[in-house]
Amino acid sequence: MISKEKQRELIVELMNMEVDKYEPLSQEEFIDLREFITTLGPYLPDNKAPYVWGMFNRLRNENEPQPCTCPSSAGHWKRAINYLFDWVNKRK
Repeated sequence: MISKEKQRELIVELMNMEVDKYEPLSQEEFIDLREFITTLGPYLPDNKAPYVWGMFNRLRNENEPQPCTCPSSAGHWKRAINYLFDWVNKRK
């Protein structure tokens, strides 16, 4: 059993811990994502689709299958890109 004083010390220590605002990314990965998402134009290059979908899944801790890059899947890509954009902006 932990004493009340030790419990208080642990609570204070937890409250003073710095939260990693980039979690689950490293700071370098965050910077790369921020640069990518802020320079992305209206067209998503096919070679960047796996990066976008991978980050989308990673940040949500999901494993949703990547859709094709055909026009009929535009809604999925818009959802992923908007999520990434919002996620980055909340951590600037």
